[in-house]
Amino acid sequence: MRILLLSLISLLAFTISNAQVCTPDTSYIQAGPGLYPLPDNTMGQDTTLGINKLAYSNCSYDFTFTLVVPDSIDLGTQTVSIDSIILQNIAFRDTAGVVVTTGAENYGCDTADCIWRLETSGCIKIGGLITAPPGQYYATINTQAFSSDFPVAINLEFPNTIFAQGEYVLTVLPNNCPVNVEQVVSNFSSIKASPNPLSDYTTISFESKENLSTEFSVYNLLGKQLYNSQLEVLQGENSVEFQGAQFPAGVYVYSIGHGIDRITERLVISK
Repeated sequence: MRILLLSLISLLAFTISNAQVCTPDTSYIQAGPGLYPLPDNTMGQDTTLGINKLAYSNCSYDFTFTLVVPDSIDLGTQTVSIDSIILQNIAFRDTAGVVVTTGAENYGCDTADCIWRLETSGCIKIGGLITAPPGQYYATINTQAFSSDFPVAINLEFPNTIFAQGEYVLTVLPNNCPVNVEQVVSNFSSIKASPNPLSDYTTISFESKENLSTEFSVYNLLGKQLYNSQLEVLQGENSVEFQGAQFPAGVYVYSIGHGIDRITERLVISK
C-alpha cells in the first residue's frame, strides 16, 4: 500500500509539473506550418526571429516556441500527409559544432506527451539553469512526424529548409541575473535603438519612472564591456546617442541601468 501511495504521489507530481507549462501563440496559425519564432536568417538584425531572449550564465532561463503542425511535407518528389508530430529532444552545439550542455535543454509542452495532431498548434517551453559559459549556442529541435502514408517515422529537425532557413541561436552573457519584469519596468521601459542595424550612429530612447543617475553600456556577445558612460536620467522620455562606427560589424548588447535595475537589448552594427 505504501509503495502504491508513493507511486500515485509521484505520478500526480509529474502530471502537475507537466500541465500546461506554456500557451501557443495563436497569431502564428495564419502564417502557416512551422516552428515560431522562425529561425534567424539575418545575423541578429531582426530581433523578432530566432531565440530572441538573452540568457545569463548561472541564471534561470526559459523560452517558448509555437509549433503549427503541417498537413504534409515534401520528401524528394513525394508529398507525404502528416498525422502527428512528437518532440524527441532539444540539442545545442557550440560554434565548433560540438554538442554541449547549456542548461536550456529541458523542455515541457502544452500536451503531457509532447505530441501534436494534424491541424493543431502547440508550444514547447525550453529552459533551466544556464550552465554554459558566455557565448553563442546553436539549437536543434528534433521531432518525428508520423503518416499513415509512410511506413516509418520521419525525422524532422528545426530549423530546416522545408519551412524556413536560418538558425536558432542561444546567446549566453556573463552572470547578471535579471530581476522580474515587474521590477525592471518600475524604473526603465520602452527601450529602442533607431536605426538598428546601424552603420554610424544610433539614438537609444527609453522611459524612466524617476530622476536618477545610471549607466549606458555596450557589450560583445562574450559579455566583455566595450563602452560605458554615465547618464543623468529624467523622469519620462530620455535618449542617448551612441557612435558605433569604431566597432566591427556584428551583434552587440546594450543596456541602460546598473546592478539588478537594468534593461537590455541587442544592437546590430553593419558596415
